[in-house]
Amino acid sequence: MADVMELPFGLRPEQLAGTGIVYNYQSGKPGGGYQRVEIRGDGSVVASKTRSQGKTEERLEGKLPRMHFIRLLEVAEGVNFFGLEDVYRPEGENPHWIREVTVQLSGGKTHTVGVMNERLQVEFEHLAGAIKAISSLALPEVLKGRFFPNL
Repeated sequence: MADVMELPFGLRPEQLAGTGIVYNYQSGKPGGGYQRVEIRGDGSVVASKTRSQGKTEERLEGKLPRMHFIRLLEVAEGVNFFGLEDVYRPEGENPHWIREVTVQLSGGKTHTVGVMNERLQVEFEHLAGAIKAISSLALPEVLKGRFFPNL
């Protein structure tokens, strides 16, 4: 009997290509731009941003070994991502900015978790850090403010 790798979230190997993780930063101000990194199960990595709404999008594209994406899914599963609340925000504050992570599994299961302002949410931060680290293997510009001013 061959060794079969058990994938996170009960995924089958053929479902990986339809699976993705997106990390997004957006200003709470109307008309603000966004900063986003998306990693897909086929290993593609796209970093994109706009300075403000309606401005031309800037993009960087790269590729990762598929196993790196699987490890990222393991982190998401390890922090019980689908069990986290949708939004973590400081009491009584309107958002100055929001960071969101979305996990989209093949088959339609999707969950988005947002953290507003400086609200600490440990599991979210753990996954967000892993997203930045893994995406930087394909696009080193993701780290140290080389491409994103805030993310």
